[in-house]
Amino acid sequence: MTQTMAEFNDAFIEADNCEDWGAAYELAERASEQHPRDAHAWAMRARAHLKRGDEDASAQDVQQALKRDPQCALALATQSVLLDNNGRSREAMELLNRAIASGAPNANLLIARGWQLRQAGQLEAALNDFQQAMRLAPNDQRATTNSAALLGDLGRNHEAIALWNEAGRAAPHNGMVGYNAGTSLLQLGEYQLAIAHLDRARQLLGPTNAVQMNRALTLQYLDRHQEAIDEWLDLLKREPEWDWVLSGLGRSYHQLGDAANAKRYFTRMDTVNGDLEGTIAYGWLLFNRSTGKELLKLVEPHARKPNAPPEIVRMMGMAKRWLGQYDEAREWMEQNIAAHEDYAPSHGDLAVVLQENFQENEAALQHVQVAIALDPQSTYFRSIHESLVKEMNAPKKSGWLKRMFGG
Repeated sequence: MTQTMAEFNDAFIEADNCEDWGAAYELAERASEQHPRDAHAWAMRARAHLKRGDEDASAQDVQQALKRDPQCALALATQSVLLDNNGRSREAMELLNRAIASGAPNANLLIARGWQLRQAGQLEAALNDFQQAMRLAPNDQRATTNSAALLGDLGRNHEAIALWNEAGRAAPHNGMVGYNAGTSLLQLGEYQLAIAHLDRARQLLGPTNAVQMNRALTLQYLDRHQEAIDEWLDLLKREPEWDWVLSGLGRSYHQLGDAANAKRYFTRMDTVNGDLEGTIAYGWLLFNRSTGKELLKLVEPHARKPNAPPEIVRMMGMAKRWLGQYDEAREWMEQNIAAHEDYAPSHGDLAVVLQENFQENEAALQHVQVAIALDPQSTYFRSIHESLVKEMNAPKKSGWLKRMFGG
């Protein structure tokens, strides 16, 4: 059955929105067979070839389209991408500027120029093109999603959140839009909004790595850790050596209080990476809870080996301190500084121990000054310094005041 070009175009835009390039190519192929004199049919096939990675075939179809209509907007937009992909960005921009100036406003040209402007760092100008394209072609999700992404880049998060949410709701049967909306809302910290879109993407697109990854991360942020674990475990079947998955499982099991499984997956992460990245990640979780015994049990076997990472030795020192073993804590911190003199946290930790547990304020001051020099942005080191200076400048109590007030 013969379809009109309008019908082909609407179906092609829907496939483009879904990033279903197989379906897009089949539509364009049939359109060019049924309407061989229509430039837009050849331009659709040129775009499908381009998105499938065949630039030579795309360039040939662009020429076929421009023979039929030198002003064919989709053909010119596709040609601009081909030029840019081959290092001819200036020519691409000049082509788009001429086409936009000489013809009626067209969403394809504006989207293409908006992309070029965004790549060049001209964000406000890019946003203007994308927003104009949205008004011209409200069913083309490229304009909407690029506008939303740019609003986020410009720090206009409230507008970005609203537009991403609107884009997802406007395309309830489009899994890719749901994924893009959910992922962007996740990045913007809107976890409740994000999970609604990612749930839909999961349902529509099935068990795909990117969707499952970001859905599991969002579930973690929502403290829905068992659901996150279920998603991670399903993903692990396909990606048994993906450290993001192993780390996610370790973190969720830790939050649920399942220390055995938490350690199991972090240790497996060490094996996959050939280092102690998993142990260090798990150590920080224990470190942040100031759990001396658990932390000591985890890091001590590694800390006693030659060339132990500074993070491991730091955790060893702090675990000893939390357990009240101040002399040993000091020894580990001094050992870490001797082996890694540019590791700022050990200088800061030692300063605290020297001040609070040994009353050696002069030595503590020297170490915290080194820490600040190594990491000038750290508010933690500056707070230690402030505390030290305040204590050192405080007036000393005289003998009779000490006796009177129980000093």
